[in-house]
Amino acid sequence: MAAAAASTVSAISNHVAAGHLFASIDALPTCSGSSLLPASLYASLLRLATSRRSLAAARRVAYHLASSSSSAPSTSRSSTPTFLFNRAIESLAACGSLADARELFDAMPRRDGGSWNAIISAASRAGNPAEALSLFARMNSVGIRPKDVTLASVLACCAECLDLRGAAAPWSYREEGLSVQRDSRHGTS
Repeated sequence: MAAAAASTVSAISNHVAAGHLFASIDALPTCSGSSLLPASLYASLLRLATSRRSLAAARRVAYHLASSSSSAPSTSRSSTPTFLFNRAIESLAACGSLADARELFDAMPRRDGGSWNAIISAASRAGNPAEALSLFARMNSVGIRPKDVTLASVLACCAECLDLRGAAAPWSYREEGLSVQRDSRHGTS
């Protein structure tokens, strides 16, 4: 069984290296009872799907990741890297489906700051500032502290909504170490 798994990983890796997206995807083992592939392989598959803007491929990789994670024993499942789910959210959104990205985010077994940043940035880039701001408020309510990249997405959403009251909220984090440097040449941040 281990030899078959190694052969599958090798075949997928070779297809990815050659840039053969759908051959890579077709080589994924069936999800019923399949085990997780190496994290680097999922990351490579998602990167290739995103570079080709293939929503179908991104969906299949995300589905395989989620299905394999949920069918894994609880000890394995807890070690499924959250960053892979974050990359899948980014890939689905970059390929044009905020709805799929949000569905995966909502189904994640656990989330970190990167998860919140991925979905907030995805909503912002998809032109859905209200959802991004709602997610930001939810992130704060569960105690996750935003990083500067998350704040940049939120500020862009505030500008798009012309919500100057909302734009003040991210600046409250300045007191706790996050700051924006002023560019004295242009008077901008």
